[in-house]
Amino acid sequence: MTESTRALRFARSLMLQRASERGLDRYAWRMLSAVETLRADDGHWRAVEVIAAELVAKESISGRQAVHLFDLCCRTATDE
Repeated sequence: MTESTRALRFARSLMLQRASERGLDRYAWRMLSAVETLRADDGHWRAVEVIAAELVAKESISGRQAVHLFDLCCRTATDE
């Protein structure tokens, strides 16, 4: 089984915790739309990059620090 097949099965099992088999496709499209909206937001994407860089440098950061970095990046993106 390939890595992508495993990832797809795992994603499907997670979605089934929130949606019925019947509503699974609709739920998946809604989640995909939400993720695309977040990715299109410069502040959110910058926050992901900054938090990831901190995690690489320090191996762990506090939740408080992550929230601070997130808020800072979103505020900076709004000001630009």
